Amino acid sequence: MTAAIIELAKTLQLTVVAEGIERLEQLTRLRSLDCEFGQGFYFATPADVGTMDELLAAAERDSSVA
Repeated sequence: MTAAIIELAKTLQLTVVAEGIERLEQLTRLRSLDCEFGQGFYFATPADVGTMDELLAAAERDSSVA
């Protein structure tokens, strides 16, 4: 089913984002199906607003230095 959804999205020229990736095995399978984007607990746990504000501010500072 996942492969069919990814292929359909690509046929329709849509960007595919896999959600809910929790294990390396899931990521490996999605990559083998040419799914380029994903999110989930495997990458990071949810963050509160204050933490996200700090991360975004730090990223903005880092990008303005370069």
